[in-house]
Amino acid sequence: MLYTLKIRLYPSPEQANQFLKTMERFNDACNLISKFAFENKIFSKTILQRSYYYQIRKEFKLSSQMVIRAIAKVVESYSDKNKRDNQHKFKPHGAIVYDDRILTVISRRGAEVIQPNAMA
Repeated sequence: MLYTLKIRLYPSPEQANQFLKTMERFNDACNLISKFAFENKIFSKTILQRSYYYQIRKEFKLSSQMVIRAIAKVVESYSDKNKRDNQHKFKPHGAIVYDDRILTVISRRGAEVIQPNAMA
C-alpha cells in the first residue's frame, strides 16, 4: 500500500543549496519544454517525451524521473484548452512533485533523495 505524506525536511545548508539548484534546473527545464510545446502546439505527454526527453536529461542533468515529472508539469499546465494562447512560464522556485523514485522516506528521522547530479 502506498501512502501520500506531507513532510517537512530539515536539510543542512549544503543540502538546502542542492535542493534549490535542483529546483532551479527543474523549472528551467519546464520553461524550455513549455517553449517547445507552445511553439509546436504539442501538448501530449507521450509526444513531448519522445521528442525532448534525452535532450532535457542531458542539458539539465536531471534524473530520468525528474525529466518525466517536468514534462508532466508542463502538460498539466496546458491541459485546459482555453489556456493555450500564451507560453506558460515557471518560476525558478516553483514546486516539484517528488515521488517514490525521487524521494524515499527511510525512517521517521531520515529521508533519502536521489540526487540528480549523481545520476548517469
